[in-house]
Formats: sequence, C-alpha cells, structure tokens
Amino acid sequence: TPLDVNENGENGWGEKVHLKGNYLIVSWPSRNNNTGSVSIFTKNQSTGLFNEIPEDILVPETLDIGDLFGTSFDLDATTNPAKPVCAISSPGSRSVYIFERHIASNNAVNWDLQERLQPSVGQLDDSFGTSLKIFNNNVLVGAPLSDGIDDANPITNCGLVYHFEKIDEWLQKATYEEAKTANNEFGS
Repeated sequence: TPLDVNENGENGWGEKVHLKGNYLIVSWPSRNNNTGSVSIFTKNQSTGLFNEIPEDILVPETLDIGDLFGTSFDLDATTNPAKPVCAISSPGSRSVYIFERHIASNNAVNWDLQERLQPSVGQLDDSFGTSLKIFNNNVLVGAPLSDGIDDANPITNCGLVYHFEKIDEWLQKATYEEAKTANNEFGS
C-alpha cells in the first residue's frame, strides 16, 4: 500500500521535495511532533514513473520531539552511482545524518545510516542544517543564526558554513563566514 500521508491526523508530508536522477526525496519535518522523516522513492525503469511505495523511510533512532529531521537534504548519486549518498539535516538536534544506499544479497534495498555530523562550535539555536549540499564526499552545512565574535564583542546571527569531508571517516574540515555583520545570516 502507498504511504499514509495523513497518519494520526498530521499533515505536512511533502513539505520539501527533491528530484535527482532516479530518486525522488520527500521530507516531512513536522511528522510525529516535529521529529520528522524522509521518504525516498525510485524510478521504475520500465515505466519511467516513480514507484508509489517508498524504497525506504528514513527516521534515525536518535531523534527527539522538535528535531525537525528533513528540514534540508541533498543526494549525491554521481560520486558512486552504485551507492548514492543522502545527507539530511535535523536542526533541532544540530545534526546532519549521512545515509548510503545498499542492496542486500536478496535484492532488498536499505538506506543505512553511515554518520551523524555535528559542528564543533555553536549553540542549539544556531539553525545548523538550515541548508546543505553534498558532493564528492564533502558536505557543506549552513548555520545562519550562528553568532560570531569580533574584538571580543558578540555579533548576533552573522552565520557560518561548516565543511565536512570524508577521507577514511567524516571530519569537520573548516568553517566559513562572510562579513561579521549582525543578522547577516550567512549560510541560509
């Protein structure tokens, strides 16, 4: 049966939709008291249409109420087409989750959680994960409400972009900022 998009009387399925090659990603950050979920559909190669039943519904076990999993996401199917990678943000938990597609020996498909990325600095309310981009084992994550410091004075909401890279494991490589201007919200 197709996905019940009005479970428990909650609406909001499809708040964000992304189409990339043979994949359709649909998020529902407000699902289950703003815990969130993401559904991944694949294209039927013989009909050219997307299957009605999702290939997988992603909900990390570590989520809590208010985490808003699925606020932003991106898919990289070009670095390794046999194992596409999907990055999905959860601003309420200051996390970006990395999933990789695997096909088991019985041809069952799973999107397995590979890593949970979190910034080395910042505050819970900095909106880490408002935006993100993944490509070639690199993830850029925006945190537009991050505060900066200039000459020991705090600067409210100037914003940061975090750069994570996977060589053998995922590590935070750098942070980037634009001008240290209050309410600039760089990374949104």
